[in-house]
Amino acid sequence: MVVDWHERVAGIPAQQPGGEAKSPARLAGAELRRKIWDPLAAHVDGARVAPVVPDGALNLVNFAALPTPTDGYLVEHGPLIHYLCA
Repeated sequence: MVVDWHERVAGIPAQQPGGEAKSPARLAGAELRRKIWDPLAAHVDGARVAPVVPDGALNLVNFAALPTPTDGYLVEHGPLIHYLCA
């Protein structure tokens, strides 16, 4: 899933006809967000900073760049994501 998102982001131009919300990269990012961020969202609701310790392929994910359901990105609507290494 992480690799799929990276491949789609790398292969899609920044401005895509038809709107970014329907781009394959955005759809793949939304699926990734639903699987890795949404289960945690309730636990960090209202927090200013969310420490994240990604493992394996998740080290390749910029959580802040994951799309939100409202056509934004986590960096715009969520807490500051602070990456820690294991």
